[in-house]
Amino acid sequence: SAASDVYKRQHLSGSSTTECEVAGCYIGTNNTGNSSLGTQEYGVIIENGAQLNYVGYYGSDQWNVIGGHTEDGVLIQGSGTNYNKVLASHIGIGRNGDSSIANGNDGIDIRNGAISTKVGEPNYGNVISSNDENGVFIADGLSNYTEFKDNIIGLNAVGTNSRPNSRSGIHIVEATNNIIGSTESNGGNVISGNGERGIRIWSPSCVSCGNEIVGNIIGLNSSGTASLGNGESGISLSLIHISEPTRPLYIS
Repeated sequence: SAASDVYKRQHLSGSSTTECEVAGCYIGTNNTGNSSLGTQEYGVIIENGAQLNYVGYYGSDQWNVIGGHTEDGVLIQGSGTNYNKVLASHIGIGRNGDSSIANGNDGIDIRNGAISTKVGEPNYGNVISSNDENGVFIADGLSNYTEFKDNIIGLNAVGTNSRPNSRSGIHIVEATNNIIGSTESNGGNVISGNGERGIRIWSPSCVSCGNEIVGNIIGLNSSGTASLGNGESGISLSLIHISEPTRPLYIS
């Protein structure tokens, strides 16, 4: 069965740390994957130039449950920490897809120059819900080129009931060239039920331009047939110069 082993924090660090897999694990939970142990600050840390690593992997038994930490479920940080993937994992939500196992800060936190992170792929998206801050937080204008595909953010795993991240589903601060969703099959995200905004992109200038929001369901259940609204706006663009011709923001 998936996530059959219980682990404490997983730490991938340094430029020689490449192509590692953190897969099939319960991290921060008991052996049922549905209750918190509450013993660590972070679930998974990838930093200091670690590249091409996987949190979760391809296959029915390769997904993780990451919850119950006092800080972030997954922290990806630092210059050179590039091309890492977070796939097919439950972050802040139990193995059963319904129990809340909140991380005390963000589900996933990307910062300090980590670039080209992939959060989900078609058919290998994550469930990122019930966290005490944001589902995913991109913290600065150095952490660019993140892609989000096929994730459920703010609902249970089947997309029928709210399991809110307390703040926003996705919160981007100043980062550019990020893509939320896709027009390809199973490429869009479901971003609903969050305590504040579905997606918030904030910048005091046009640093946050060049982002794309496309092909997502926001504020509805996963089938798009019933309202499961975010607590405030579905999409919030704060202090952004949308008309910058060379680095536009695309919403469709």
